[in-house]
Amino acid sequence: MLFRARDWNADAVGRRWVVTLASVLILGAAPAWATEIHGRVLGGGVLIANSTVTLWSATTNDPTQVAQTMTGPDGTFELRGGANPSDAGAALYLVAKGGRSSASPVANNNPAIALIAVLGSRPPTEVTINEFTTIASVVTHNQFIDGRGGPAC
Repeated sequence: MLFRARDWNADAVGRRWVVTLASVLILGAAPAWATEIHGRVLGGGVLIANSTVTLWSATTNDPTQVAQTMTGPDGTFELRGGANPSDAGAALYLVAKGGRSSASPVANNNPAIALIAVLGSRPPTEVTINEFTTIASVVTHNQFIDGRGGPAC
């Protein structure tokens, strides 16, 4: 079947191509990690309030801090925006330090709390940081841990 000129609107097709091309260019320029990461910090299965959560970017150089926030009273956190890691091969990870366990309403800040979750180069939008993610992160990344107590400790 042949298309007749009146059946084919060149202006409409041209506009569709422009919109499609613009969408591809905009999405291609998006950061390598989600612009928002929502999560929670748990210890012993209960939420940890007032914990400092830091997003780090690790490459062959020293790790760099990308973003930081605190957990709320309910142990949840939200990281918004932040700098896009410059190295596409960077491994992103979250470190939660300090905080107060919701298991004890009278407990003070516990500076001994230190938990980690390795996210990879494209982290999910929802994250849990707890003992399980800490063990998994240490076991799978042990060869990269030098024991000097850098930013992650």
